[in-house]
Amino acid sequence: MVLLFIDPKDITTNSVLRWIIKQKINHEIININSYDFIDIIHIDSKKISISINNRIIDFFKIKSIYFSRSFIKMYTYSLNQNKEINDEGKRKSIINFLLQNRFTREELILYLIKKKNLKIYGEASVGRINKIIVLNEAKKIGLKIPNTMLTTKKTELITFFNLHENIIIKPYDLSYSFINSEEKIWESTYTNVFPPDYLKKIPNEFPLTLFQEQIQKKFEIRSYIFNKQCYSVAIFSQNNIRTQVDYRHYDKSKPNREIPFTLNPNIKKKF
Repeated sequence: MVLLFIDPKDITTNSVLRWIIKQKINHEIININSYDFIDIIHIDSKKISISINNRIIDFFKIKSIYFSRSFIKMYTYSLNQNKEINDEGKRKSIINFLLQNRFTREELILYLIKKKNLKIYGEASVGRINKIIVLNEAKKIGLKIPNTMLTTKKTELITFFNLHENIIIKPYDLSYSFINSEEKIWESTYTNVFPPDYLKKIPNEFPLTLFQEQIQKKFEIRSYIFNKQCYSVAIFSQNNIRTQVDYRHYDKSKPNREIPFTLNPNIKKKF
């Protein structure tokens, strides 16, 4: 049995799925995306059972796991329908306890996966990218990063804007995405240039937001590590106004040119 923790919207993941199907692997393949729930049903010295969307799975039948831009998601029990707990403080305390219980179960199943010594590609803990941590780690190994600011204050944003003139705004967490049921298309948030006239419109305080100095690129490089090997691609996204700021704004009528790219050995070594 092969478990695939995937993001169904990810183009690379879909390519991997097509390749796996083409290989005609003699194992059952179970796709698990970020909307699916996995949980522990039973553990003793001889048996471990888990549930994937209410389907019971023998843990020992799992041979390999593939993680790609997804993560283990467990159910958090809710007390919203429980009419017997009227004390608000007690209700909040129990809800917090149940939330911690979920984290403990997630920690346990990750431990079981590592202990079983399965063939694992990717890493469950990086299914959710913290962009601020990534930037700090990049700076730590000597890579140049854009000037970056997280703020909730309009005054600080104005100072940052005046210093750099051209800045971008982007989520510091995963991009928010949803299905537009009326137009039957997938909508998502993207990196965008921050319009100067917005400085007059936004309130003095706002939710924590990520701003960065805009870098005028010649092209962009995307790299990833697989089996301790570094692979890179150069994407000429600046040649299309639709993809200049965020190449994920795909233009299917005029796709970006992409070619393999060899990184400087010193940079590759740092990765």
